[in-house]
Order: sequence, then structure tokens, then C-alpha cells
Amino acid sequence: VIPSRLDVIIKEDFDLGYIEKNDKFYVVDGNGNIKELTHTDTENLIEIRGIDKNEISEGENISSQEEVKIILDQIKKQGLFRDIEFADEYNITLKTRNGIDIHLGSKKDSDKKIATLSKMLKEINVKKIDAKEILLNLCKNPVIVTNNGESTLPENYNIDENTDTTEETENKDKENTKENKNKDSIKENNNGTLG
Repeated sequence: VIPSRLDVIIKEDFDLGYIEKNDKFYVVDGNGNIKELTHTDTENLIEIRGIDKNEISEGENISSQEEVKIILDQIKKQGLFRDIEFADEYNITLKTRNGIDIHLGSKKDSDKKIATLSKMLKEINVKKIDAKEILLNLCKNPVIVTNNGESTLPENYNIDENTDTTEETENKDKENTKENKNKDSIKENNNGTLG
């Protein structure tokens, strides 16, 4: 039996990043495949550093290094990054094309970190913040360090989706304050009537 219809899905292959090994450049495509780079034009590619170069050879796939593949998949289409370094599994660092160092920390919650980072970079650009670093590795809330050394904690960014937003926290604080005032008022009234 021959099917009456055949569906073909075509995925465009594109170069994502490159790795330098023994004075040769190897390109990593969008599927994680590694091939020797025939030209030295790496300007639009992300430099990938800090991975085990013993596993890098033409025809291999970077997917064997899972944390590398996960992060590259998340940042590949943004076009914002110049390089990424995997110092170890707990210290992953990105650098934007305009020179901002981003400390992701570990790959844990990397999808949330990258989503938060994308929003932050847009805001930094719109507000013209002179950012030097973005620290996503310290806590649930990221920190922006400016070129003059100031650290700012953006109010509306939270890596952990289960944590309250600033507005929710302020509302809870107001409710708790009202409850405490009511309790204090009741105590005062009880103390006045009992004494």
C-alpha cells in the first residue's frame, strides 16, 4: 500500500559556534554536528571555550557534552552573544557582542536564566544602562554591575518562577502589616478591658 500523501519536513542547517583546536577552527552547527571550518570568518559565530577538546573532531556531535548542547540550543537564535565558556559545570559564562559578561553559574534552570537574561538585555539597551556584568549565579534575583562599579538589583526579574514578583511581595507585606496592626489593636483593647 502506497500512501496518498507524503509529508517532508526540512530544517535549515546553520552554523552556531566554533571551537579552536590545534590552530584549526571547527564549526558546530545548529544540530550539534562538528565539522572543520574551511574559512576563518568567525565574526557571526559564538566562540565555545572550556569544553573537552579531546572529543572534538570532524564528524562528531557535541551532544555528548549535554550541558554544552542545552545552553547552545537556548542561545543560538538570539544573535546576542560573542562567546561562551564552560569553566566547569558550575561556572558557565557568556559574553555579549557589546562586551557584557554574564555569569550563569550552573546549567540548572538555564532555560529560566536565559529567558530572564533576554528580557534584561532588552531593558539595558532601552534604558541605556552602562552594564559591565550580569550575575545570574548568586541567587534567584539577578544583579547588574555597571562600569562605574555600582550594583543594581532589578526589581521585576526573578529566575525562579515560583517566587513572588515584586508587586505580589509588596501586597503581601501590606496585608501582613494590616494583620499585625489589627492584632496589636486587639491586644491593646484586651489589655485595657482586663486591666
